Amino acid sequence: MDCAVPFPLIAGLVNNEAEAAALVQLDVLSLQSEVIQEHLAATACYNCALRDATAGLAREAGPASTNTALALLLGGMRGLQEGTTVLRSRAAEVAGRMQEVEAKLHFYAERNQGLAADLQQEAGCGAVVAVVAKKRRLWLVEEGLCHRIKQQRDGFH
Repeated sequence: MDCAVPFPLIAGLVNNEAEAAALVQLDVLSLQSEVIQEHLAATACYNCALRDATAGLAREAGPASTNTALALLLGGMRGLQEGTTVLRSRAAEVAGRMQEVEAKLHFYAERNQGLAADLQQEAGCGAVVAVVAKKRRLWLVEEGLCHRIKQQRDGFH
């Protein structure tokens, strides 16, 4: 699940530097997560191909050159397994950092929702109505991002 931040949708709506930093951090973590998942998928495919080749060579039980090839394939599979372990560890680290960002965004979303509601009650002039609309849009985007982070996290476990 993509948790990329829709920056064009919230352009000009974020005035808080910490809130903006959290949104940027989420976007970077989302990209990192996507790259890690792509690497895991490619590694799994490559590992399957090596496993199939190893099984084919093992059935041959031929000359010494087959044994050398078999040893090379097994060595490649071990390397892929080690790489998979590292990628899974990195994926868990990124997921943990995304959970931290989710908590921050939840805080800002609730603040924006509250501010929009308070301003709505005071809405009398056009400027206040515009601020209400901006804060409401920002709140909805941040809540949506929090929901996507939660779905992604629940999907991985």
